[in-house]
Amino acid sequence: MKHHLKKILNDLPPFVRDFVWQYRVYQALKQAKPLINDPVFFKKRSRTFGLEVRDYWNKHLGVEVNPAWHYIYANYTGEEDVRFVATPEWYSQIHPALNEPIFYYPTFGDKNFTDLIFDKSLFPDTVFKRIRGCYYDENNRPISEKEAFDRFYQDETDKIAKPSMSSMGDRILLVNHHNRVLFINNEKSDEYRVSEILGDNYIVQKKIEQYPVLSHIHPDSLNTIRLNTLRLHGSIYHLPALLKIGADGKVNDNYKGGYVCAVDNNGAVSSIGYNRMLERFENHPTTNISFRSLKSIPGFKDIQALCRSLHEQVPHLDFASWDVAVGKNGRPVIVEVNSKPPVFIKQLICRKPFFGDHTEELLAVIKEKRKRKSDHKV
Repeated sequence: MKHHLKKILNDLPPFVRDFVWQYRVYQALKQAKPLINDPVFFKKRSRTFGLEVRDYWNKHLGVEVNPAWHYIYANYTGEEDVRFVATPEWYSQIHPALNEPIFYYPTFGDKNFTDLIFDKSLFPDTVFKRIRGCYYDENNRPISEKEAFDRFYQDETDKIAKPSMSSMGDRILLVNHHNRVLFINNEKSDEYRVSEILGDNYIVQKKIEQYPVLSHIHPDSLNTIRLNTLRLHGSIYHLPALLKIGADGKVNDNYKGGYVCAVDNNGAVSSIGYNRMLERFENHPTTNISFRSLKSIPGFKDIQALCRSLHEQVPHLDFASWDVAVGKNGRPVIVEVNSKPPVFIKQLICRKPFFGDHTEELLAVIKEKRKRKSDHKV
């Protein structure tokens, strides 16, 4: 069908093809507007740049890319770089080639599965799990609901409960108790309410005590580094990283309700924080603490080395997105592993193409992989 439509478009007069192209750009820009709170970034760029984008992606990936997202990146960063990854192609072409669903879903799709792959000492201490409505201990041995919450009541330290098959900071709960009276997000409740909120699949872990520098800017949330790794020709490479910081006294650090700062390859943190609409802030709006005070991520090179070594243990997946905390002792703690995050926010805040100098090599691999699949079907 797509090939047929493309042939029809190619047979149209040039001025009609140009009109259709410009209309598609306009529609794509319109769809992206709810994501960024400034109309200046949605201006069209030169026709020459649009053609360069189209030619580059057609040559290296064999797809005709709508240049709308490249206009946004260029307007925001001031750089007309054809290597930026457009959102539609990330989800439709690149991510499926890096992480095929048949491998992704049983690996990173369920947080209750992660400690079967990696050393569980690298993660927050598990109190209990709920999997398909049944309860399990930290060693994945079945226990009763009463046994599960008896484990929870063994001490009065704060716990974090979260769905095991969701993302974007969905329904993360601060759960604690005093004399066996349970509180959820500081409101009196009971253990049955946890399952009502989180459903049949969730995990309860001990709250991480984080490194003072990272805690200071917003102490209520666990503020984590989002580190991204790529496997290419057998080697693991690091991609642009972010620091995610919570806000408004909430326990999670998801960027939709918090702030993010760019982190360079040496661990230096940008002095500017951004909210989900990419508004700029020099001070954290909740605490009024300067983002500049963060300076750098403690032990950043160790965090990189750890994520690289862990990714080497998962040969079936070529892309991983790691949320890493720094414990009060300075050691990295893997909070969770993701596979399918949006890339536009990282490229805009870090002001560089997501795959950087690896872009053409990666696209060549994906293009060849797609060709082999097509030949195999024939």
